Amino acid sequence: MNSLLLQAGRQGRSHWGYYAAGAALTLLVQVVASVLLLGWQPFLKTAYASMAALLLPFGAGLVFLLFWVKYVHRRPLRTLITPYAQVRWGRIGASLLLWLLLTALAEAGLYAWKPELYAFASTREPLWPLWLTGLLLIPVQTSFEEIFFRGYLLQGIGCRWPWVGYVLTAVVFGLAHSFNTETIAAGMGMAMVYYVGVGLFLGGLALSDDMLELPLGIHAANNLYGILIMSYPDSSLPASSLFIMTRLNFPIMTAAWAVVAVLYTLLARRWPGLAANLQP
Repeated sequence: MNSLLLQAGRQGRSHWGYYAAGAALTLLVQVVASVLLLGWQPFLKTAYASMAALLLPFGAGLVFLLFWVKYVHRRPLRTLITPYAQVRWGRIGASLLLWLLLTALAEAGLYAWKPELYAFASTREPLWPLWLTGLLLIPVQTSFEEIFFRGYLLQGIGCRWPWVGYVLTAVVFGLAHSFNTETIAAGMGMAMVYYVGVGLFLGGLALSDDMLELPLGIHAANNLYGILIMSYPDSSLPASSLFIMTRLNFPIMTAAWAVVAVLYTLLARRWPGLAANLQP
């Protein structure tokens, strides 16, 4: 597997020990931040404050990881996302918009098939503080996950053992969601099919494209859709969407996600702003 994205992991100080320490310390920072913030949760009286407490630790992890890459690995931060001269933020935005559109179309098809699965969401709080919190912090959360799993870990392992890095990071990504409330409700087996499958798709997309731009847009779109438009029972985040599924149905959700992934793959190269004609 001759990937420029993976080979970027050899820039700077690339000994495996730096990667092992960086991954462990990044997770430690995130866990400590989570413990500190969630310790305040009994005193948080609003859903948007609870959402912020859940999402801010990802920001702490991201800040530490970027510090580690810049000052310990001593390599440019952009190499976590692209081996090329610059990150194309517009391409990330175009990827986000395409995924949102396809997800909405797939959801409309599901509604036409099984309207009994859907209902208007009800909340005692105004939606705008939840939406504003989500719009600000969901991209931080998803960027951390993509840069950590499909950037840092995939490069650290994959620059030595490409296929091991690809598969292992997808599995670890799945296991990282083991304690989510939806995983507990749906069952570990079904939830891991979904989350590991997501990891394999996003990792494969990053490697085939040689950049992390498309997965960054997809992951942000996927999670923003979940908090703004369509949520489901037992979601890890406080309900803030316009609609909600009446019951958690992971097989249907997984099938719908797979359909969107196939359509995205077929349409991405033709979608405005997603062409990848770059030179190293």
